[in-house]
Amino acid sequence: TETSYTIRLSAKPKPGTVKFVVRNASDDGHDFWLKGGGKTWKTRVIGETGTASLTAGLKRGVRYTYWCAVSDHREEGMRGSFVAR
Repeated sequence: TETSYTIRLSAKPKPGTVKFVVRNASDDGHDFWLKGGGKTWKTRVIGETGTASLTAGLKRGVRYTYWCAVSDHREEGMRGSFVAR
């Protein structure tokens, strides 16, 4: 779930094929980028109350970073990371 300046994952992603369903819970547009293991995935910009999804193959033990690349949202705190375990 993306709100103004935060991204919250509903669960810790595990290794394997993972489908991220990204929900925009704010009135600003947001996108979702995911990078790790030599690959990068991204969604389109999601409008107010919209959703988008992306499917990624995650590798065990790899650190993945995620962020919103719209404007300065990443610098404002819309970022995070996890290790697929």
